[in-house]
Amino acid sequence: MTIIRLLVVGQFVPFRVLVEALGQIALFLLVWILLWLPIAIPLALKLQWRPFQASTPAQKLPLLIPLYLLAPILLGFAVWRSPLPWSAYGWTGLHSCLIAVPLGLAISVAGLTLVSVIRAQLGWVAWAPPEQGDGGMGWQTGATVLGLLVLGLGLGGVEEWVFRGWMQTQLQVGLGVWGAAAIASTIFALAHLLWDGPVGWWQQPGLWLLGFVLVMARWVDQGSIGLAWGLHSGWIWGLACLDAVFGATPTGQGPRWLVGRDQQPLTGLLDMGLLVGTGLLVIGLWPKVLNLL
Repeated sequence: MTIIRLLVVGQFVPFRVLVEALGQIALFLLVWILLWLPIAIPLALKLQWRPFQASTPAQKLPLLIPLYLLAPILLGFAVWRSPLPWSAYGWTGLHSCLIAVPLGLAISVAGLTLVSVIRAQLGWVAWAPPEQGDGGMGWQTGATVLGLLVLGLGLGGVEEWVFRGWMQTQLQVGLGVWGAAAIASTIFALAHLLWDGPVGWWQQPGLWLLGFVLVMARWVDQGSIGLAWGLHSGWIWGLACLDAVFGATPTGQGPRWLVGRDQQPLTGLLDMGLLVGTGLLVIGLWPKVLNLL
């Protein structure tokens, strides 16, 4: 069976196969957390962080970085034990990623820019860039933007390889691509509660839709993780730049159902529309891009 057939069609398999896949996922997540705890516990005490409570970026990032640095080691071991090759999990070659990741970045940043311009024109967001010692958009700002790009690529890449790569493939052997997408996206959304706490429930529908759109990106990219990686990283990078570089601050004038809740992306219809629009654009545009390559 080819990778494309596995991703799109799936196959009927005994319920035991699905249970085994869920068991493998649970074991992976458990080992990941257990390896992280010796690092996380002293850091959490120092930063006064508590799981399943709202955390600030200053608390979250020092804990998140070591957690995500462990992921490639675990993924490598999991794929090594698997009968499937790396290509089944989304790695279809360096050339593919060098094309798909930048294009994904461009698409997500362009969409985020469009939504931000709409918010600004309607008076729903104000700009208050931090003062720069170099008098404006100089080297400090450039270094910040570059650093946030590296961070976005790292965080987005790990999440895509874990959720849309390894986990998606594990599940779709028994469920097909869309059944697997539904479960993997649910796990992806629920995982954010570790950092967001109870207020994170407002973001659950948006995070689930985000996961589904990223699975769609992998599907149209013929099983490669590159496009999804670029899209996800672009959204992380763009949101971080809006906050740290441009000082985007909600004015509180827009309707909450449309603009979402403060400090909680993906809780308004405007952001949901961005995700849906991105998914439709990817479906329509990406096959044409592939034909040109």
